[in-house]
This record gives sequence, structure tokens and C-alpha cells, in this order.
Amino acid sequence: VFFLCFHCVVGETSCLYTAEDNVVWDLSKLPTEKGYALLGAGGVAYNINPCIPAPHHSCDSTCCFFSSKENMWENCGNELNATESLPKDAGVSVLYTGGVQCGPLAQFSMNISFECDPSAGTGKPTSTVSENPCVAKFKWKTANVCSTTQLGGGVSAGW
Repeated sequence: VFFLCFHCVVGETSCLYTAEDNVVWDLSKLPTEKGYALLGAGGVAYNINPCIPAPHHSCDSTCCFFSSKENMWENCGNELNATESLPKDAGVSVLYTGGVQCGPLAQFSMNISFECDPSAGTGKPTSTVSENPCVAKFKWKTANVCSTTQLGGGVSAGW
């Protein structure tokens, strides 16, 4: 099931992704003032912050990476492109595109799979291996995707 963002309010307190069937994923508790710093494959340094940009040196994006070639922080995706549910309501996968150029025909992008883990609290992102060198992939176990809200009322368990 693919999700469309009918009500995505980007800001400090709101980060809602609404599905075609009016199911809402609320990720507003995940962004932080400084974002989340982590090392990816090959020792690449990332700073990510879902929903809102996390200013980091020269990069003002939801996903930044340190380019040793350019010796600066670069954008690896800040435009919400697609949102898709994970199998069996286990969470949601979000794709951000619009990063800096990656080769002659592509731009960097970021894919985060938010996975339901009731014991994880807010949790934090971890890097996963990507088959595509232009896509930064992360897994984020969090309790924040273990339930969804139906527009018009009601909460349903997602696990």
C-alpha cells in the first residue's frame, strides 16, 4: 500500500503522513533540535532528522552526509517523495529525494524504514546496507509507528 501525504505539516510539533485510506502515521516525536548523528557504510558520517531540517554545518536538510571529496556536509535528501507501509502493519517506509548530484544521472536520496518496536521508545536510526550507492538506507525501531490514527477518530494497533 502506498501512502500519499495529504496532511504533512513540517514543523517542530507535527509530522503526519496520511494514507489514501485516511490512516495517519504520526512521527512528530522523532525530530530533535540537532538531529541524529550516525556512521553509515564505509564510515560515512550522517546526520538525519525526519520531517524537519537539522542544520548541520553547511547542510540544512532532513539528511546530511559528510563528503570527504568536497570536505563539507552535503544534502542526501530533503523532499518527501514516497511513503509506503511495511508488511503486516509493521511500520512505514519513507523516501526523501532531492539530494546533491550522485553521478551523471542521479541525485542522492534517503530511505528510512520505521519499524514497530513497542519497547524501543523513540528509538534511533541505524544504517543499513544499500544496493544503490546513491541511496542512504536507515532502519529505525520505534514505538511511534506501533499504532495509527484513523481520520475521523479511532486508534488502531499496528503490531
